[in-house]
Amino acid sequence: HQYILLISRMLAQSLLESNELDEALKEFEWLYKQYAQVKETRNDSMAAEIEKAIAYVLFQKADASIKANKFEAGAKAYLDLVKRYPKIDIADKAVFEAGAAYEQLNQYNKAAETFMMLPKMYVSSPLTIKGILRAASNYKKDKKPQLAAQTFLFITNNFPKDSMAFQAIGFAAQTYDSIPDKKNAAVTFELAYKRYPKHEKTPSFLYSACLSYDEAKMVDEAIRCNKGLVRDYPK
Repeated sequence: HQYILLISRMLAQSLLESNELDEALKEFEWLYKQYAQVKETRNDSMAAEIEKAIAYVLFQKADASIKANKFEAGAKAYLDLVKRYPKIDIADKAVFEAGAAYEQLNQYNKAAETFMMLPKMYVSSPLTIKGILRAASNYKKDKKPQLAAQTFLFITNNFPKDSMAFQAIGFAAQTYDSIPDKKNAAVTFELAYKRYPKHEKTPSFLYSACLSYDEAKMVDEAIRCNKGLVRDYPK
């Protein structure tokens, strides 16, 4: 019986290399049952290894759908993979690719919501900040600028030490300014001063805040802002 399992594993790998993904998946699924459910051949470490192989086949099937311009099917396949194997090492990439697939369909809100799965499920992933930025961009495309601005600030509020945290303030402020929402633009620009007073670009952000307060006809805030600018950044 162990010999049969070995042959099945070799067959599954051969099918995978031949890009016969459906047949490869069937073989891997059968192998998993043998290692996970059959008493005589139960082997937890092998079962885990086969599970990983199944996840990779599912990822390739989703990728094949995308390459065939079947974006809806591809996105669903990626998310089904994540639902089945949320802890697999390619799950974060599957979420990101699903979001990108929805972008191709111009389903901007759905794309944004998918990208925002990354900080909820894979906060340490190198794709998470990129995903949040893509989410904000998609909210803008979906004509939801307030939500886009809040999404940019999600980076500043939750990843304050990330290299994008400061720049996200600028993106958010500019988004408010485009509405136009001069009050929130001013408050957001000034956030740079409150959070990152020593950043080289903070004086210019604070200057923009002062201008936005003035444009919002918030005279007292504009005066306070300008006094702070002259006091703390005299040069």
